[in-house]
Amino acid sequence: NCESLRAIDFKGKSFPIYSSGSTGQPKKFYTTKDTISWGWATTFRAWSWQGYNLGDKYSKFSLNKRDSIKKRIQDLLFRTQYIYTYHLDKKIMDGIVKKLNKYKPLFVRSYPSSLAILTNYIGEEGIKVHKPKCIFTTGENRLKQDLYLIRNIFDCDCFDAYGGDTCSVAFETPEHRGYYVNDEIVALNFEKTKNGKEII
Repeated sequence: NCESLRAIDFKGKSFPIYSSGSTGQPKKFYTTKDTISWGWATTFRAWSWQGYNLGDKYSKFSLNKRDSIKKRIQDLLFRTQYIYTYHLDKKIMDGIVKKLNKYKPLFVRSYPSSLAILTNYIGEEGIKVHKPKCIFTTGENRLKQDLYLIRNIFDCDCFDAYGGDTCSVAFETPEHRGYYVNDEIVALNFEKTKNGKEII
């Protein structure tokens, strides 16, 4: 029902994009260049809290293949090493470690589960791996035991983003380990439940 989800009063230019597919089949929907720009701006702001500067090399682990020429150009401009992590067997994980050691990214961005599988393997095999300045996780719940392992293996800090498909809702901050809401572009409602408060 993609077309029925479009705002009927919107007269500007829009283009189709897809969700990450982390919870199933990727969902097609429409967005604008302004929305994407705001999403990147808030992302770069949050990364800057951990020392990121625009143009710094970073590696991105993803569950989606990089088939689009536009996305490959984007990776080139952002100095992004794109690593496909859908199937993680021994051969592929050895290849990922080699790529990290060769590229030496200052930052790594990943789904927590992919990173947990990789760090478990690195730890069990005693493999030497490049130590980035910081790791960013997004897209899934990050478990405490995974966070401990990631910090231990990569010898760096790890900060999380509460994601959205065109922008992140909130980013973890280094000062208090809470989440900073991107309230320039995000509206959150809180509802009282028997378990406390829940975000809508």
